[in-house]
Amino acid sequence: MWLFCDLSHHTPRCASKIKIGGNCNGYLRGEDVCAFGECRDGKCVQTEEITTTQRPVMSSIKPWKPDCYNNHECCSFWADKGECQKNSKYMGTWCKASCKLCKTDYRLDLECNDRHEKCLHWAGQGECERNKFWMQENCRDACDRCYVGRSEVCIVERKNHYNLTGCKSKGCYNENICCSLWALNGECSKNRDWMACNCRVSCRICSLDIYEIGTCYDYHNQCREWASKGECKKNNWMLENCKSSCNSCFDLDQLKQKCSRSKQ
Repeated sequence: MWLFCDLSHHTPRCASKIKIGGNCNGYLRGEDVCAFGECRDGKCVQTEEITTTQRPVMSSIKPWKPDCYNNHECCSFWADKGECQKNSKYMGTWCKASCKLCKTDYRLDLECNDRHEKCLHWAGQGECERNKFWMQENCRDACDRCYVGRSEVCIVERKNHYNLTGCKSKGCYNENICCSLWALNGECSKNRDWMACNCRVSCRICSLDIYEIGTCYDYHNQCREWASKGECKKNNWMLENCKSSCNSCFDLDQLKQKCSRSKQ
């Protein structure tokens, strides 16, 4: 199977190359998406002879440049707080550059720079809004993000008192699978009382060592029993906290699509 690395749709992932004649629109970062061809006017067209025997690896082929970027502007701030060790699964997905899981070819410590050569092009196509988490971290100059420092965005003032009148949430759990995205959008500060009740893990009101947020596991020992009784369809809590039993291990794109239809 021929694979390429999809860098244009949020979290990078491996995908099968597109056959000749297939639609190759939407790949903006120079990916080699077409099998035995190239993308022209949104279609894969053949540019080389297709053979049935395996070709030898040629030394003239340019090595693949690894994708080593954070997916949020608070990654370095979180890494400095030890989150790469405390919350490795989540940080490994969102913050692999700051967690030093790959090697960068740019300076990670600069507050105002564009880390990719196509930042201006993407900004002109509206990516600063469509893909704001990635762009605000890696294309800060092009997205006019230099006026606000990362520390201003990432430091959330935690007060000891919240108005939790009527809050029915018990224990240290998120109540909704969208909590992590809402938290990244700043809702822990904008909507602090509601989030303190319903998204207390993502807002770091509490933390437990018995599970790691973001992993594709069941966070409660009764998840399988509850799932067998149909609770996955009745209770939003289940989708977040019983991901294995409810088959709700969504990738980042699926989660964003699902949460765009959800309301707090």
